[in-house]
Amino acid sequence: MDINAMINSCKDMDIFFLHKFDNSQMPCAHFHDGYEITITLTDGTAFYVEDKSYEIKSGTISIFNENEIHIQTNPDKVFYERYNIHFEPQIIQDMIIAYPVLTKYFTNRPEGFEHCILLDDPQKENLIGLFKELLYYYQNPDINFCGLKIKFKLCEILLAVNDIYSANDKTLDVTNREYKEQLNNIMEYIKNNLTDDLRLDVLMNKFYMSKTYINKIFRQTIGMTPRQYIIYWRVMKSREFLKQGISVNQVRELVGYDNTSEFIRTFKKLMGCTPKEYQKST
Repeated sequence: MDINAMINSCKDMDIFFLHKFDNSQMPCAHFHDGYEITITLTDGTAFYVEDKSYEIKSGTISIFNENEIHIQTNPDKVFYERYNIHFEPQIIQDMIIAYPVLTKYFTNRPEGFEHCILLDDPQKENLIGLFKELLYYYQNPDINFCGLKIKFKLCEILLAVNDIYSANDKTLDVTNREYKEQLNNIMEYIKNNLTDDLRLDVLMNKFYMSKTYINKIFRQTIGMTPRQYIIYWRVMKSREFLKQGISVNQVRELVGYDNTSEFIRTFKKLMGCTPKEYQKST
């Protein structure tokens, strides 16, 4: 089985599965529709998410929801192996309604939650085994009740994730916390005031910090500028309104864009489709 060719998707089910071993770099901030689970099998990589930076070791699990901007980096010329699942929760909505604990650590996180946890050997073997079974169903779509088996296997993976995060005692080194309170205050203001003027001059006066200092705490902590963070949050929030059937022009206003063309161009750059195309697909 060619490990570099293990890229499989099932668009009708809103789920994407990947097992890959390469030296690709992903230094750009990004986010996803739905949820992400990643198992990293290489030392030396890192994840930046919100106000945290994680130094990743082999055997680390990481989870992200649809409203978390994150950046993954790995050293030059290092081959990076990982298992990865992206999925829309509605594919198992009936199960989530009956058992909301399935997505607890994506939607209702406890205080002190950490995105990345170092697995012990039994946990790692169990999860990789579940991922491989999921891959098998993707490669054999003619199996009886294949779609149903994929859904049940995803639920089984989520149960394992819950067990891991509820009993977490293997936290990784988390850095860049010296700016945590200051950064969180600015981030929360941005999230809650997307229609306002959020230029750096305004943030500087609002939080009594210099432009240089604001740029510094954003770059050193999350690897992006305040302006980039604002753009990403406006696009992420616009997805929610588009799914509600609100017109593109109204959504543009609700997330703080004065110019429709600029909104459409920015949305397409980050999402790969126009707002109208995204709305039709949801």
